[in-house]
Amino acid sequence: MRYRYGSILTFIIAFLFLLFSPSFSVSIPTATTGFVSAVIDGSSFQLSSGQVIQLAAISTPVDGHAGYEESKNYLKNLIQGKTVILDTGITPTTENGKLLCVTYLDYNSTHYENINQAMIQNGYAVPLSQNNNSFDPTNWIWFVQKQTPTASPVITSSPQSAPTPTPTPFSQPTPLVTPNIPEFPVALIILFLAFVTLVVTLKVYKKK
Repeated sequence: MRYRYGSILTFIIAFLFLLFSPSFSVSIPTATTGFVSAVIDGSSFQLSSGQVIQLAAISTPVDGHAGYEESKNYLKNLIQGKTVILDTGITPTTENGKLLCVTYLDYNSTHYENINQAMIQNGYAVPLSQNNNSFDPTNWIWFVQKQTPTASPVITSSPQSAPTPTPTPFSQPTPLVTPNIPEFPVALIILFLAFVTLVVTLKVYKKK
């Protein structure tokens, strides 16, 4: 009987560890970074190196259209003067001289913020269902949980030119509030759940 409950306890603890382990987090290339020196519009910005970045697979209002200033100012408030993490995909691609990227911001000690998705979630951009790069907005997560860094610096090939996608028209955006993601160590959650499981198991064993 003791062996039976011991096996059950071991299985539960192992399951909880695997469930909450950071290794199940989405991986992003944290070695590819840049400092944002200027925001050009709602979907592009310039790094201190001079490289211009285009937020991949989204469309924002162009100059002279409703929502242009709002989307530009929102992106500016998010990233200007900050260091961002750039995901260029498997094959780096340029569009009108701009490097297409999914851009991440170091949000807090436990999460990265997907800036492309933030623009969509807050109504300042729309996803491009058809695009000429490897990015798929339907697979994006707004706040990506961090994991133990294991990646070495990203080695990229020469960017390849891609046709300019036709922007999707949309109405004036309605901004939302950015949610607050609590900074809570995953290890503490695992230890707490393991402790509760142990107490419950011991009580069941005593009754038997």
